[in-house]
Amino acid sequence: MGAKEDRQFSNLTTQRQKTYLERLKSSKGRRVVVDLGPELAEGLDRLIASGYGRSQVEVIRKALTEACDGVSRECDCASEIEAVLREAIALERAAYVLRLRERAADFKTPEACGELVDEVLAQTYKPVGLP
Repeated sequence: MGAKEDRQFSNLTTQRQKTYLERLKSSKGRRVVVDLGPELAEGLDRLIASGYGRSQVEVIRKALTEACDGVSRECDCASEIEAVLREAIALERAAYVLRLRERAADFKTPEACGELVDEVLAQTYKPVGLP
């Protein structure tokens, strides 16, 4: 092959790689580069030799798939954290209301106390911890 043919081959290969990566990205896939230390590299070789997979890629994909099968897709840590935050805010609000009620104990009627609490909550209460 001459220099011109090498360039054309190189350009075609680059274009194919670019197209493949764009397709991968649009399908919500991703390319992952993984560096393996000596122990993991040896483990990968042993898995191939034992027939777990025919290639490095096949072994890694199979192991990842099997590992994912044990993890629920419904696990949503963000919603769990949000629920805990909301509960903490509700408890904080309840404690705030109790403190106001104690402070308002000087009033002679329960209605006056309730009015103070309602007024303070309407004017000044803002949940802590949320933007």
